Amino acid sequence: MEGFATRWLTCVVVLLGFAPAPFTRPASSLDVPAAAAAPFAGARATPAQALPGRRTRVDLTVRETKEEWVISTCAVRFDGQDAVECVAIDGRSASVSVDVPESGELHWEMTFTRGGIATVKPPAVLRVEPPAPESGIVPFTVLRVDGTTDPGIAEPGRPLDVTLAVNDAAVGLTDCHATFAGVTGECAPEAATTRTVRIVVPQDAPRGRQLTLTWTFTLRRDGEDFDKGDGHLRVWVAVAPPRFDVTPSTAQPGLPLVVTFRSGTTGVTVDTCALTYRGAAGCGAGHTAVLIVPATARVGGILRIPWTLTYRSTRPNEKPGSAAGTLDVEVVAVPVHFTVTAQPGSGYPGDEVTLTIGPAVPGVTIVRCLGFFPNQPGDTCQATDERWLVHTVVPDGTPAGATLLRWGVASVNEAGEPLVDDGDLPFEVLRKTGTTKSPTVAPATTPPILPSLPVRDPSPAGKGGAPRPEFVARTEPEVAKPGQAVRVTITAVTPGTTVTGCRAAFDGGRIARCDGVGGRWTAMLRVPRSAEPGDLPLLWDVTSGAGAGQGTIAYRVLDRERADPQFGAAVEPASVRPGQHVRVTHRSYAGGPAITGCNAGIAPGGVLAACTRTPRGWVTDVVVPEGAPRGIATLLWQVTYAGQAGPGTADGRTGIGVLAAEEEHESWWQKLWRMVWKSGAVALVGVVLIGGRTVLRRWSGRTRRDAGSTSLPAGVAVVAVLPAGPVAVSPGNPGAAPRRVVRLVVRHPPPAVHDLMEPP
Repeated sequence: MEGFATRWLTCVVVLLGFAPAPFTRPASSLDVPAAAAAPFAGARATPAQALPGRRTRVDLTVRETKEEWVISTCAVRFDGQDAVECVAIDGRSASVSVDVPESGELHWEMTFTRGGIATVKPPAVLRVEPPAPESGIVPFTVLRVDGTTDPGIAEPGRPLDVTLAVNDAAVGLTDCHATFAGVTGECAPEAATTRTVRIVVPQDAPRGRQLTLTWTFTLRRDGEDFDKGDGHLRVWVAVAPPRFDVTPSTAQPGLPLVVTFRSGTTGVTVDTCALTYRGAAGCGAGHTAVLIVPATARVGGILRIPWTLTYRSTRPNEKPGSAAGTLDVEVVAVPVHFTVTAQPGSGYPGDEVTLTIGPAVPGVTIVRCLGFFPNQPGDTCQATDERWLVHTVVPDGTPAGATLLRWGVASVNEAGEPLVDDGDLPFEVLRKTGTTKSPTVAPATTPPILPSLPVRDPSPAGKGGAPRPEFVARTEPEVAKPGQAVRVTITAVTPGTTVTGCRAAFDGGRIARCDGVGGRWTAMLRVPRSAEPGDLPLLWDVTSGAGAGQGTIAYRVLDRERADPQFGAAVEPASVRPGQHVRVTHRSYAGGPAITGCNAGIAPGGVLAACTRTPRGWVTDVVVPEGAPRGIATLLWQVTYAGQAGPGTADGRTGIGVLAAEEEHESWWQKLWRMVWKSGAVALVGVVLIGGRTVLRRWSGRTRRDAGSTSLPAGVAVVAVLPAGPVAVSPGNPGAAPRRVVRLVVRHPPPAVHDLMEPP
């Protein structure tokens, strides 16, 4: 066994000795493949310019190299589009067609392979790799013809310029047309890179809508037409211009003119506004501007007041804008239809003011009214057996100085026709130096819902087109404490309306039905004992043969035994001319304390006059100053009274109408004619008197001769002689309607006995 192993090892060694040496490859330049030269030769598009939607063919080529590289794969693509692979590859060339999109560059991609060699002699050559894939951009222009309009929004009845422009300076546009809203226009025949077509938008183009603008064109290059195309664009037709309601109040000399700005177009909101008249007057939060009409403004003249505003819009494609105009306001001096009194005449922010409103025209009955300071919601009136009144509060934050206390009235005349009026009363806001106590107002509660009463004719306009029935609910007393009884009387103020039933209820109280006695419908209520001091809603409703009615009264609930004394001033007449007298009668309301003294005067320029106690009450004779501005003058008054806690004073202000003199309403030619007429009339009267005196003298002499001894002596006549004292006058029919019967003229000196031969 040992001998066999020895012989085996010896054999192996011998064999290894005869084995060939390992193969060592000689160093050669073919060990590392040489960098292949880029074989790409070019890419060309035919045509090199085209409109979107057309097709172009791209030809790709590679140049001949010693390695004989050929195209393996290729593709082209536009930006954002899918690649289109070449389908016609022929060695060193390939082609592909592609659709032209709206925009983008044209790209190519190519890979290579080796071709034309059947065998490779050195094995190392087989290890040479092909060039890396190549890519690039094909020179190509996507032709675009863009259209724009000027203006950007079409205005019916106005020109619309459509401009077409091509994006290649070597290409021109010709034979172009544009159509909008059924109207077609054409451009000039010469070729150019931009062409303009003018279209007049028809007046009946639908406003506030988008319409399609279309155009066609021909492309020309090097003097030859090579393509045609078209395009479209959506264009807005302008909405109708916004309408604005700029409404002035009555312009009266020396008084505020209130102008309210409102939008009359849905979706358009007034942003800012202002007036310009002897200075600028901007609007407040309620889009209301106030200016003072000059006291020297001529009645019958016209004030031309420029105004401006800016607005915002939610209408389609409408941007914020501005508007301007001129307000023509006639200066007038109109009679006062309602007498309005404010007590007190001045106050601090947070103080309560009571307005008393009464008709100044016979036969007018108030049915609703309200009072408010600027930019406030307003407070509704309450009717009592004595007056219509409304409580309102000077708003917190009101700056010291003059402001306006506004009021509005709804009423009916004797025929039941509705009449409305509004106005303002100057009010002085005092500068706050300390704290003042605001009136206590009951917390807001949900008023009781009264079940519907049966109604014969629910039509709000009444039967047969008759006026809508109006009703008035009056409360007595004016104010009450919790637990106190209150009487509510409901009457119809529209002629021919008969109440058939009514009810009333306090918030939190029981519903009381009315009792009708003698045409008066009355419900008895009681202020709930749990009522808080302040204003408590009192609801009422009524039925009649002509229709139904309802309302709510803000009834004042007291927290003490008596309310603050309330006073008023009745003026007669309510409207006068400068220099005339006004009779002011002062009175106390709601069982208030007795008046012990008073005075009143017109501000500004008036004289403060003390009042006199008469059987009709405390009366002041006030003279309206000659220079008082026409319009509404302010009567300032003050009363002293004997209260339970001792003497006290109260003040207020009342509006009085100041009318223009008759001559102020006349034009210059009317005044001239009046002067000529007066002059002619005087001359005529002189002729009549002179000629008549001669005739009368002859006739008188003849009469004396015929009458004998019964006639007066010659040269004697009997004439009336005024007595030394005042003439006593007693009316024969004091209830008769006013009418002119005779006009008495007193001459100075008084008549005396004259000889007929003497001139009087």
